[in-house]
Amino acid sequence: MFLPAEAANAIDDVVVQDLRRKTPFKVDDIYCDYEARKIASGERIEVHQWIVRRHFVHLALSQIRVDVEDLAFVAFDYTDGRSPVAISLRRTGEARSSWRHKLVPVLCCSAVGLALLSGGLKYLNQQATLDRLGEEIAAIGKKAQHVRALVDQLHEKRNALVRLRVQRSEAPGLIDLWEETTRILPPHSWLTEFRLAETSGMREQQVTMVGFSGAAPSLVGIVDGSRLFFDAALTSPVAFDAAEGRERFALQAKVRRPAMLKEAAR
Repeated sequence: MFLPAEAANAIDDVVVQDLRRKTPFKVDDIYCDYEARKIASGERIEVHQWIVRRHFVHLALSQIRVDVEDLAFVAFDYTDGRSPVAISLRRTGEARSSWRHKLVPVLCCSAVGLALLSGGLKYLNQQATLDRLGEEIAAIGKKAQHVRALVDQLHEKRNALVRLRVQRSEAPGLIDLWEETTRILPPHSWLTEFRLAETSGMREQQVTMVGFSGAAPSLVGIVDGSRLFFDAALTSPVAFDAAEGRERFALQAKVRRPAMLKEAAR
């Protein structure tokens, strides 16, 4: 029979009720005893009961001429290897008015006191454990909030990096800019140097063109009118090169970003 741990103080009553319900014998016709122990989990109590009819005990004692009042218990030894079972003759019988039986109430009170003390200690231990767990949960909660904030920051940085990569993937590349420059330069002009640089935290691109031209000042308007370049300007004075028979120039222009390209297309 299995009982909840809360029924530990009422096992005697439960055992009597169980005997009346499951056996055809009256309580006055039998000797009975039980053993109760808690299961490892501590949530249930396992109860083993043993009964023997008084008639059989009295008959066996009469054969050896022993009075039942002189015995405290009878034991049975199984033949299948199980441990012997002892049944108290005082649990349900009439107690003898001796000093041994007077100790029963004292022992019961002591057992109740110990049970209450054990329960109190268990409650205090549980309360201390709950308090400690509460403190640990609060500390873990603060750490979790800090970790959450770090994760949010990482998500923001990741999203910003993704947007930057998308923007850069949509922006014209070096080959695109070189082809556009080749397309817009007039026949009397050619380049000796072409550089692409990124400024303002890699959010703006700028090209530098150095070369010779038959009409260097006019290149500012030509480059500025391109769909890929804007804000073109000479970076140094135009100087005539006698060896080339052309004007030497140095020009810079900014590269239109994807959003600006969409507006220019409109």
